[in-house]
Order: sequence, then structure tokens, then C-alpha cells
Amino acid sequence: MRCMQEHEQREGDFEQAMAILSRHNAIERSIARAEEIIAQAKRLLDLFPESEARRVMRAIADFSVARAS
Repeated sequence: MRCMQEHEQREGDFEQAMAILSRHNAIERSIARAEEIIAQAKRLLDLFPESEARRVMRAIADFSVARAS
């Protein structure tokens, strides 16, 4: 909290933040939620006719999930 209020990072702050994220499985939960949202977006894209734009949007969605994993 201090880091956000004072806009200053001290020795050990990053490690402490990572420990908190790890303890609460925040990164894994965020990735899982992102995968859910991407899957929903891809299902919605399937409502549109096949096109280059649809293929590009699906590719971007796939890249986003792959990058996070």
C-alpha cells in the first residue's frame, strides 16, 4: 500500500508483493479468468460470418492466452 501512496519502491517490496500474489494464487486465477473471457469472446465471434477480420480477432485472442500461459 505504501508503494502506491508514496510512488516509491524500496528493497524487498517487489518480493513481498509477489509473495502476496502467490499466497492468494492471484496470477493463476487471473490467467484462468482471462482464458474464460477469451473463450467467450471467441464463441461470440463465431456468430459473425467467416472473414479476414474474424480470423485476425481469433488469432489475437489465441495469442493473448498463449502469451499469459
